[in-house]
Amino acid sequence: MIASRLGWTIDRLEEEIEKIREGATELITERAALLILLDKYGVSDPEIIERLTSEYAVIKIDDLAPRMRRITVFGRIMRIILRKDYEKMGFIIADGSGRAVVYLQGRVAKIFSQLGLEEGDIILIRRINVGSGRIDEMPVLYGDDETEITYIDETDLSYYPAGIVPSLPRPLEISEVKKIIGEEEVQEIDLRGVFDRILETREIIRKGKRIKFVNAVLIDEKDSSQRINILFWRDRAEDLLRGNILPGDIIIVRGVRKRKREIRGEETIELRAGNLSSLTVIGSKKIKVKEAENALNDKAVFYVIALDNPIVRKYKRDGETRRFLILSVADDTGKARLIVWDEKKIDDLAGIKKGDKLRIYGVIKASRSERFAIEIHVSKYEHVLINPRKFPPIQVKIEEREEVLRRPLLKEYSDLQKDQEYDIIGYLREVGEFTRRDGSKLHYIKMADEKQREAIIFIWNEELFSRLKEIKPNTIVLLKGVKTPKELSKERIVFFAGDKTSLEILDYPYDAKLLRFAKAGEESMKIIGTITEIAFVGTKKFCPECHSFIIEESEGKAICEQGHITKPEKELAIIFYLDDDYKRAEVVIRGEDASKLLHEVGLGEQRLEEEKVIKELRARLEGKEVIVRGDIKDSPSTQSDFRIYAREIIEPSYATLLKILEKNIGMV
Repeated sequence: MIASRLGWTIDRLEEEIEKIREGATELITERAALLILLDKYGVSDPEIIERLTSEYAVIKIDDLAPRMRRITVFGRIMRIILRKDYEKMGFIIADGSGRAVVYLQGRVAKIFSQLGLEEGDIILIRRINVGSGRIDEMPVLYGDDETEITYIDETDLSYYPAGIVPSLPRPLEISEVKKIIGEEEVQEIDLRGVFDRILETREIIRKGKRIKFVNAVLIDEKDSSQRINILFWRDRAEDLLRGNILPGDIIIVRGVRKRKREIRGEETIELRAGNLSSLTVIGSKKIKVKEAENALNDKAVFYVIALDNPIVRKYKRDGETRRFLILSVADDTGKARLIVWDEKKIDDLAGIKKGDKLRIYGVIKASRSERFAIEIHVSKYEHVLINPRKFPPIQVKIEEREEVLRRPLLKEYSDLQKDQEYDIIGYLREVGEFTRRDGSKLHYIKMADEKQREAIIFIWNEELFSRLKEIKPNTIVLLKGVKTPKELSKERIVFFAGDKTSLEILDYPYDAKLLRFAKAGEESMKIIGTITEIAFVGTKKFCPECHSFIIEESEGKAICEQGHITKPEKELAIIFYLDDDYKRAEVVIRGEDASKLLHEVGLGEQRLEEEKVIKELRARLEGKEVIVRGDIKDSPSTQSDFRIYAREIIEPSYATLLKILEKNIGMV
């Protein structure tokens, strides 16, 4: 058929084929010579090409010649070197006779991604073209929209006469690589290890293009003391710098090349992974807290929950004052202590909150504390990620512990350090302000400790000062996050409170009343009772004049329970019932006060329309004795004796509760 299509005799055709085979730089088959011949004389008969390049005419990689068109090849994917989903794919295949680089784009690249093809899969590629050049002595194949790709199961190999397809080499552990790295016959290595850290990143300009290099450390999965350096460059450097590969991830790097270099007069071997290498994440070196007791001094990844807020402390070493951060964490097998020594990481991690999810890559140490079996140490080369996107399901009960505070707690104002943050407890003695020379106001309070030593705290936050003015003298309060001056005074004790300072009232004056003694018309009263029912969480419309509910709207006008015709205000509201076995009150807390209450019980970020929020609020508040501070009104409903428009909900300490009840008993 081919001879007649060319107008030749069979003898001439055989002569021309032999000339092409003799002139080829490498040994090629008769079929490959025929394809070159047809291309040379411009023959593009579809039937002839199809017969030569059909799946029953698979061309071995070793027989490929430059500029072959619409051929069929077959082999195992040895490395994926370029992956841009639905845009471009690049990989290396091998069929037993040799290896080839394949680039796909367009429709066939999308099909490759949709099939989920990975390293180790066997594929059949039809209608693909051979390029004119080679990469690292490998032919290069280019696929387009006419190219077809098919996944081949291992059990179907006998149907494709392409010889023996090589298996995917087992990647070597780091300890194995170190044993063979000096052997002359070893030029290319596939290895597996734990990505530990980036030592150095640099960039050079070559032929007008910027090329990035990353020097990274990999450690052995079983023995973290076994480690090697690999120089990643170009695409593989970008893989590391993109941030998708985290310290502690287990990676497989295929196609790592050896290169001998002379450094300071000594010959050394450098490992390099570039564009023709592949880098795949297969998991992370995860470990549970309980298991870590048997892996001391090793490095591992922990997925844990923060049990409290971090504490930052100072210590001295070599005459320098340094800091370290301490945090209690847990998974579903036990508790551990996280200790961070790196100054830069401390600033980033000081904002961790109780309940945050953490991915920690650190060194396992035995704990000196009886509360913990192990400690996880994080220095310059370790890693902590807050609330990562992928986090395994972990059930951890977070206990409320009053003694866990972020900074050192002071009950006695002595042995202070300069320029240090503290949490201070004391009796509120005085709230005031004075006018400075420039006319501005300076706010202050005075607090006394257990030994009646008095301190003055200058307040730089207007909202905090407003809250303090509402508290009666001799109330016990906790100020979190006050700071001492850079130089301490011998004459008086001074603290500064700013925007980051928070206030907690630990002990109220004992003027709180049981609900049974409440009277309608009392304002800003403290009423004590038990929360018996959470009735509503959501948005309500209120009257801006009397703050009661809007009961009717028509023709653009709104009428409240008190009869005011007004423009309503729509705000977040929480409604619950308070009881003391004698009387019952409907309590309404709204706006910012309602938001604050939700945040205090850990529900501030939830969607309010979900039934889950009411369910959670019931679980956390129903049955608790609380002090409600607000205005008492007559109830418009027969379901309760009063309605209280609350501004604050306080859960008193047990000691305070007893004292309030003792005082109220005398009123019966």
